Amino acid sequence: MHGLYDVFEKLYFKSFEDRERIISRVQINFTIYMGMLTVIFYMLRMLDHDEKKFPLIIFFTVLISCLISLLTSIYFTYKTLCDKYNYHYFTSFYEMSKYLARLHEYRNNMHKYNITNNNEFSLEDINFIIKSNIFAIIGKCSDENNRINKNRMFFVRKSMLWLWFSGALFVMTSAIFAVTDLDVSSPRKDTLVKDRSVADEIKNFGKHVIDEMRSIMRNDEKNKLDMSKNAHEKAISQQRYFDSRPTLPVPPTYQIITESYDFKKWTED
Repeated sequence: MHGLYDVFEKLYFKSFEDRERIISRVQINFTIYMGMLTVIFYMLRMLDHDEKKFPLIIFFTVLISCLISLLTSIYFTYKTLCDKYNYHYFTSFYEMSKYLARLHEYRNNMHKYNITNNNEFSLEDINFIIKSNIFAIIGKCSDENNRINKNRMFFVRKSMLWLWFSGALFVMTSAIFAVTDLDVSSPRKDTLVKDRSVADEIKNFGKHVIDEMRSIMRNDEKNKLDMSKNAHEKAISQQRYFDSRPTLPVPPTYQIITESYDFKKWTED
């Protein structure tokens, strides 16, 4: 039993090492998924829809096939990670210590029974019983864990198979995108590119020019108003200067007399 115990002990710990390897292998799948989806989103965003229909039809046909294969691979990866997998671990120290205490109690009771009844029943070897129990627990745990790892490895292989298939379609999709020149930003195409930064600079410059022109106009109006005000004040000061000098007397002019037959009017005048 000692040799078998060592073998199953190694199998028990190896089952958990295999579990970690499966998880590490699945992480590689996620890295590949992210890279492929990033390139696919770029191609869809930069796709020139004004191209001929035939290259576009081929491109979308291969791309859809690639996405279906990729989603199938993602499904098997999900099954590898998120399905219900109940790994079996060795029992807790608390349970084993309780079992060991009961064994010692059983051995003492059996010893007292032999003394009381004058019997010679053999006493069990506690170390042998404990080791046999540990051997049985480790054997069952390793068998169950290896069965779970086997199922998970099946899903990993299925995910890798569909990933390789989607990778081949992905290469075809990228080749069609490049060869048929479906990229709207290709230098071989006369594409109007809207440079928002330049437009914003022009807009800000125009606004600045308009503000400066309005400021100049306001300053001109203010200057004209100040000049007219100064001229008016100068004219008033000159008039005051002229009024201080002696002026020539005003010559007499003709007199107007209205004919009336009203005596009273004549007398008032």
